[in-house]
Amino acid sequence: MKLTIKTIDNDQYLDFGQKQDNWSFLHSIEQKRKLQNGQYDTSLIGFVDEKDELKAVALIAKAPVAKIYQYCLIPGGILMNYEDEELIKETTKTLKPWLASQNILYMQMSPYLPLIERDQNGQVVEGGFDHTNIPELFKKAGYKYLPPEKGYDLSKDPMWMSVLYFDGRDIDTLLKDMDQQTRWSINRARKFDLSIREARNDADLKKFTDMMIHTGQRNNFDGGDEDYYRREMAAWQDNADLLLAFMEPSKTIESQERLKEDSQNELAEVEKKLEETPSSKKFNKKKKVLLEAIELADKKIDEAQKLREKYGDEILLAGCIFLNTVNETVYMHSGAYDEFFKYNAPFAIHYEEIKRAIAAGRKSYNFFGISGNFNKDEEGYSLFDFKRGFGSTVVENMGTLILPVKDIEFSIYNRLKKVV
Repeated sequence: MKLTIKTIDNDQYLDFGQKQDNWSFLHSIEQKRKLQNGQYDTSLIGFVDEKDELKAVALIAKAPVAKIYQYCLIPGGILMNYEDEELIKETTKTLKPWLASQNILYMQMSPYLPLIERDQNGQVVEGGFDHTNIPELFKKAGYKYLPPEKGYDLSKDPMWMSVLYFDGRDIDTLLKDMDQQTRWSINRARKFDLSIREARNDADLKKFTDMMIHTGQRNNFDGGDEDYYRREMAAWQDNADLLLAFMEPSKTIESQERLKEDSQNELAEVEKKLEETPSSKKFNKKKKVLLEAIELADKKIDEAQKLREKYGDEILLAGCIFLNTVNETVYMHSGAYDEFFKYNAPFAIHYEEIKRAIAAGRKSYNFFGISGNFNKDEEGYSLFDFKRGFGSTVVENMGTLILPVKDIEFSIYNRLKKVV
């Protein structure tokens, strides 16, 4: 097989790429726009055989490195059959001189392909799929290989993810299959009458950004800036959802006053019955329940009134950005104000977005990055446990592949920068 590289258009790229096992949001045209907005020079290339038939495609993103060279990133990896050793060999043989002609020092990609099958707890599934031979095929072709590491490295595509596969289940079945604590948190959030809506304007985007900065300060990460989130939303356009969870105290007060009035009316009827049969266990028990309901309504009304006085009549609790492709919804960014944690707003947002993903016919809900640590005392465990609670499965991606293009120059650069 002899391959050549040619530039292809969006339709050619999508028609071939979306049929591949490792297709993901990282390969999307929306991601291409995002990289362009982030000052990468991007293009779409195809590897064609002697019959001019596509055998592989790739999104190429180039940026300056070491002052006089270019660095090449292929987000999510080349789209092709990763079990075809000859294809790996020939794409590498064809790609390297093409990259050299573009003044590329080295190319990096982290294929969006699971290395080995794992379960919800991160344990290897006995008899499950095993792709651990694939990195060896790339090494034979001339790549350097960095196995997936535990922890977080924002300079690379995620090595460990948490993915909820729908497997044809509806929202009620998914809810039933979730961890008991997660199910309780979702149901509790729904009882607070929170409003979940999409961001409407720049003011909402600023509110989200401020919340992300607050969350970043609390959890020791860079919360980004308004321009970053605006570029991402612009790149993904209608395929991005920015969902915000609000509490509206006036709405809470109104609903609790109705509940209180209904309980008071029912209590009056029960007290009439008790005048006739004062020793009735049934009506005495009913009276107790109604008095507790009235007391709880009063408590919630008082709490809502205080919140309205302090924060106004629309209080932002949490927010998330989701990216949508044909097959998956990806949970990309989220923030929440810690003083409102008890309202479980993030659970309400995820429940709403999972419903949307199912309605759109997508196959999975990608909670995205986790640390790969599965013991309680390890970094990132709480985030893993939160995502696992929804019934998601651990996905260990293949790792990072580095293709040196200018071998001598890369060797010198690598000694300085420790790329691999």
